Amino acid sequence: SLNIISLPLLVFYILLYPLSRPLYKFCNYLKQKLGYENSLSPGELAIGKINLDHLMADQRDIENDTDEIPEEIKFFRNALDFSTVKIRECSIPRTDLEAIDIEEDIEVLKSRFIATGYSKILVYRENIDHIVGYVHISALFNSPEKIQNVITPISVVPESMTANKLLEIFTKEHKSIALVVDEFGGTSGIVTLEDILEEIFGEIDDEHDVSDLIEMQISDNSYKFSARLEIDHLNEKYNLQLPVGDDYETIAGLILLHTEAIPEVGEEIVIDNFSLKILEASKSKIDLVQITIDAS
Repeated sequence: SLNIISLPLLVFYILLYPLSRPLYKFCNYLKQKLGYENSLSPGELAIGKINLDHLMADQRDIENDTDEIPEEIKFFRNALDFSTVKIRECSIPRTDLEAIDIEEDIEVLKSRFIATGYSKILVYRENIDHIVGYVHISALFNSPEKIQNVITPISVVPESMTANKLLEIFTKEHKSIALVVDEFGGTSGIVTLEDILEEIFGEIDDEHDVSDLIEMQISDNSYKFSARLEIDHLNEKYNLQLPVGDDYETIAGLILLHTEAIPEVGEEIVIDNFSLKILEASKSKIDLVQITIDAS
């Protein structure tokens, strides 16, 4: 059926897209040298992004609010928006990174692999803002004496880079992980190939995904959420209409934008008609929040 065929085709499209533009330019160059000319303008040769945008808009217009959107439509919508997605929107945040000092004993690294279940652990010198690479668990099979002997270099990308640009880099360099830095050069987080593909295909389980994120409706107007949950997801699922903005993606980001500091446990922050009560927090991050909607 069309549904069975469409997903594999979309996968191939995303993976091969980075190669299409240089190949297209080369073919045009070759045709010019041979004296051939296109009889149609570039805009007439194929359906463009604007055409697809209109097509998706028409599809939205004919869908009822109660109807579930087909997965294929979600994929194509995500693919159309993919070129505007920034790395900061899909990266694993700094507070969730697992890293070890380069001077640490190799036995400590082994214990860390066992405790976390990760296949890769970042390595830093002095502090986490000076990442020097990562160690893959397979490197321990050679019984290294020091962490320095098994470090793999890691690509560094700015958080303002687009996801499709990094996908192109991953494809060319056969890499699947990169260090994300902010405008000052400090460590912002990491991003993996899975994180990028999730922007199109939705959730893909990997070793960095947290399975115990809390997402619970307590009453008609009250909810309990992990602060890492994305606002777009919650608005779509629960029809909350939480404020959205370019400066944040999650509940924690929304709160920090208003408080400019980590709130204390028990503190309540009022934003529009929402009351956000801090249920769990540490000195470095907000963990759990209760959101109550003021119906008045």
